[in-house]
Formats: sequence, C-alpha cells, structure tokens
Amino acid sequence: MALDSLAFATAKGFVQFEMKDNGLGKALKNGNKVLQDAVDAKMQFWAPQCEAYMKANAPWTDRTGNARNGLGAQAYRADPEHGIVLFHSVPYGIWLEVKYSGEYAIIDPTLQYMGPLVMQSLQNMLSQTRFT
Repeated sequence: MALDSLAFATAKGFVQFEMKDNGLGKALKNGNKVLQDAVDAKMQFWAPQCEAYMKANAPWTDRTGNARNGLGAQAYRADPEHGIVLFHSVPYGIWLEVKYSGEYAIIDPTLQYMGPLVMQSLQNMLSQTRFT
C-alpha cells in the first residue's frame, strides 16, 4: 500500500496528514484490532522522538528553561483515529510560535521534519499488510 498524499493543513493550530489508501481506512473503521494496535505502537514510538526533536531544536535562547522543558508530544488513540499532539505547556508558548512571523516557532518545523519520517514508518509497516 502506498500513500497517495501527504497534506499539511493548518487550522486553529492543528496540522493534519491526509492519507488516501486502498483499504486501510476501512480496516481501521471496521475495528481491525491488530491494525489499530500496530498503528498505536508506531505513534507511541514516534511521540518521544518528536518531543526530543523539539527540545533539541527550539530556536530561542533559554532564560529560565521553562519553555524548552514545557515542550511535549503525546500520542493518542481514539479508534479509528490515531495521532501525535505537539504542544507547549507554558502560557506564552503560542507567542513563541506566532510572534515575529514565527521566528521562534518549533511546532511547525517539527511537523515538517518529523511528519514525513512518521508517515514513511507507517508506510513501511503497512506496505507489508493487505486490508481486504
């Protein structure tokens, strides 16, 4: 199975990957537990790597370290939906993302760098599986 598209859609601070498939969506919606668990395992694997990337590559100079330490990534599963949420836990995190035309942003750059890696990992796993 190959991914037909990979779209970055920003709306209200969220980025979405759109994946067109040949049976994957149906298998997820039909509750294929093995598939659900496999996708969940991939998300659980990649979430800490996304968080580490954000913390290592945040472009600002630390004063207190709170903003960098407050960066996080958490995998979630709400069958049939799976994903990774990237976030700031400090109240001023939004300003790091948007002020000065995103000069200090780290969430979008992380999505652009890590997103294709996560998707490739899923593609490699799914290319060995049939969903009919």
